Amino acid sequence: MKLIFKLSKENIRRNKELYLPYIFVLILSVVLFFLCINLTFNDFLNEEIKNGYIVIEGEKYVNGIGAGYDALKEQFQNVSIVIGIISLIFTLYIGNFIYKRRSMDYGVYDILGMDKKHIQFLVISEILILGLPSILLGILGGIALNKLNFLFISRILDFGENIKSQLSLKSICITFVVFLSIEIILCVIYFFKIYFSHALQMIGKKKYNLRKKKFYIFESLAGILLILFAYYLSFRNRYTGEITARNIIQFNDIVEVSILLLIGTFLIYQGLTVIVFSYVKKQRIYKRKDNFITLSNLAFRFRENAISLTIISIVGCILLNFIASSILNYNGFVNNYNDIDLYTATETKKDSELLNKKIINLAEENGLGVKEKTKYEVLNFLLANDENNIKVVNNSNNYERYFTIIRNSEYNNISKIKEKVKDNEVIILGNSLYYGKEMKNNILPEISLFENNLKVKTIREISSNENLDSLVDGYGLIVSDNIYEKIINSSKFKNQESLELVSAVYIVQDYKFDGDFKTIKEFLNKVEDHYSKAFNVGMEKTVVSTVNARYLSFIYVINGAAVFYSTYITLIFLINFFMILYYKQIVEGYEDANQFKKLYKIGLSEEEIGESVQKQIKIFFLVPLLISIIHFLLTLSLSTNMASYIDVTSMREMNITFLVSIILYIIIYSLTYVLTSKKYNSLIIKGSVIKY
Repeated sequence: MKLIFKLSKENIRRNKELYLPYIFVLILSVVLFFLCINLTFNDFLNEEIKNGYIVIEGEKYVNGIGAGYDALKEQFQNVSIVIGIISLIFTLYIGNFIYKRRSMDYGVYDILGMDKKHIQFLVISEILILGLPSILLGILGGIALNKLNFLFISRILDFGENIKSQLSLKSICITFVVFLSIEIILCVIYFFKIYFSHALQMIGKKKYNLRKKKFYIFESLAGILLILFAYYLSFRNRYTGEITARNIIQFNDIVEVSILLLIGTFLIYQGLTVIVFSYVKKQRIYKRKDNFITLSNLAFRFRENAISLTIISIVGCILLNFIASSILNYNGFVNNYNDIDLYTATETKKDSELLNKKIINLAEENGLGVKEKTKYEVLNFLLANDENNIKVVNNSNNYERYFTIIRNSEYNNISKIKEKVKDNEVIILGNSLYYGKEMKNNILPEISLFENNLKVKTIREISSNENLDSLVDGYGLIVSDNIYEKIINSSKFKNQESLELVSAVYIVQDYKFDGDFKTIKEFLNKVEDHYSKAFNVGMEKTVVSTVNARYLSFIYVINGAAVFYSTYITLIFLINFFMILYYKQIVEGYEDANQFKKLYKIGLSEEEIGESVQKQIKIFFLVPLLISIIHFLLTLSLSTNMASYIDVTSMREMNITFLVSIILYIIIYSLTYVLTSKKYNSLIIKGSVIKY
């Protein structure tokens, strides 16, 4: 037994380049899991959740910020589960790389006469010697960072004074049990691998059988068809502005697309790479000495590394999506700061002036000033169809489209972009994220509004920071002042019974107040609490609502939580993605050293070997990089659907986010290439030359 432990310690010391990164990833995974799960067991938070609902006739209804905290708790519970599953998958995958590298050692022990049960015990002891201290260190790290993590979340989400940081014994126990279970699963897999293998299998080489060209063509075609079908499914589920079961993003949509991409990409690496490199071998470029060495076994290497290359490509695509998700969530959350604080709408100027006076007086009583105020008139909620004499969109799908009409002069007063519209023209504003394709293809070149035929001058997207809340939900139509007056005075409009949707002219007033966060929040609560009593006296169809999500605690907490959980998941994917690339290079470095050693023996210099190694590494890194980016770009519909739930209305904003995500991914990938390629290169040179 002492000998086993001694061998375990010596093996860990000799293979520290394999085990140290594994320890590092395990500790960070434990820390992230603990920080998420500990928040869900916070007694102060759970107490606030109890007050977040009210039960009426057996039905539970939202009744305050506690409901937002309940959603926060549920989200972090889900993130904890996701981190646990990701840790399990990647631990087993990385463990496979480590076993692949160490299998020769285990085979040697078998040949030298060590019983398999002793080899199994040796392997299990190595895993536990590494795993148990790493788990404990991760828990200690989580405990050390818990207060800082809670402080950061509470500051961003504006937790009340009643919620305080707390350390839960349950979270410590759950974290330990979850990650100990992962280590035990890894031990069981190693146990059976050794049990069903004999010495020659562990130390010997695999025999590879080359298949006929027809089989590679079949694999390639099958892979291409599966990938194209995955792209089609993603495109089919794009958001069209009409809420249906098809275009609302579902978990099964993501699973279907992911599985198809996984299988299709694997078949591409198995078949198409062989065909491509077989073709390259027939070209003159292959005859050059440096290219001959580099390209001679690339087809073979791509085929035999198809699984790992597929995993890298798919995980890279997932990582890209989570980077984009984190940026979108953050941008949507930050946009809340720029929103107006209060939105009001009345039908008459008299009501508008009365309401404005009451709001200003109440604000002054609470020590607040008006930092910014906009006032404009709109003709709101028009349903476009033939019966209403409104023709704007060639709507073959019969989706309901609502329109808001605004005067040119009013629009120029409230918008940073100044427009000039003639009496026979109209400018159409739309949410390009929802209606992008329709805005491009289906809007009529000449529209009809209550028997006024107007030529479409421009079709432009509404940016989410324009604060045009009356226009964002549907289409906004900017018409000349003369046409606007003509419409509201027309007999068609005045006769409301002839319209399917009762419409009205609303005088909108938006307010942004000057004061500290707490005072503004209390003031807005007073406004909404006393609205029906204090403000609505003598007014008809008056709307008063808080718009800025910072002061809508329920929404604000949910949006803020999305920033944190998407960041945590991005981090766990990023860490494991780096480790996959690292272990792939390390294990292949040891395996490829023998091949390059033979080349060194037949006369290749160290410089030629190094140059060939660098070319192969670049190709091996570049292909998965390109495939992951292509997959990401051609499945953007899933990400676009997700953004429909965030405060993003412009496709331009989405495209900028995607571009930034790709740039960040390329930077991360390039840094990984630089770090791992040096290690791979040193292993090749060391194995080929120094150990000659």
